[in-house]
Amino acid sequence: MLNNYHIKKAQLNEIDKINIIYDDAKKLLKASGSDQWQSGYPNHTTIKDDILNDCLYILLDGEEIIGVAYINNKEEKTYLEIDGSWLNDEPYLVIHRIATRKDHYQKGVARTLLTYAEEIARAQGINNIRLDTHKLNISMQSLLSKLGYQYCGIVDLNLPKPFESKRFAYQKVINKNEHI
Repeated sequence: MLNNYHIKKAQLNEIDKINIIYDDAKKLLKASGSDQWQSGYPNHTTIKDDILNDCLYILLDGEEIIGVAYINNKEEKTYLEIDGSWLNDEPYLVIHRIATRKDHYQKGVARTLLTYAEEIARAQGINNIRLDTHKLNISMQSLLSKLGYQYCGIVDLNLPKPFESKRFAYQKVINKNEHI
């Protein structure tokens, strides 16, 4: 598990280190047969934009960046239409682009970032978190289930062909006093 970890907002001088984590994730996804993130996304520009928009968080173990997640409280346009239904129509945080450095797989990095997102939501008075994942990202689906996220249906990210555009959508309603 994680020892000396802390979470902070990413800075522009950390882009290259964050990109290595996304490259690790791209390789893992490809090895699982998924086409998720196989189009060059996320990339340097994505990371820079996320940092400039004040939405990119990094998990550090000591001084080493071992995880990254985009966390934002702005409405996600691709979530306006869902084949299924969201649990409610209340404000929500959205999580995207969560990834772990390859030598820290299965050590609680994603769980820690998801838990931190809940803390952000509570601090902002938001009781919902939404995210989506590729149908072949079984490890993320399993983690979301363990953390109390509910499958709500399918959203379409409108990706160009030949990439799979449909994603499994999840939501968690969090209790203000609940702590994982």
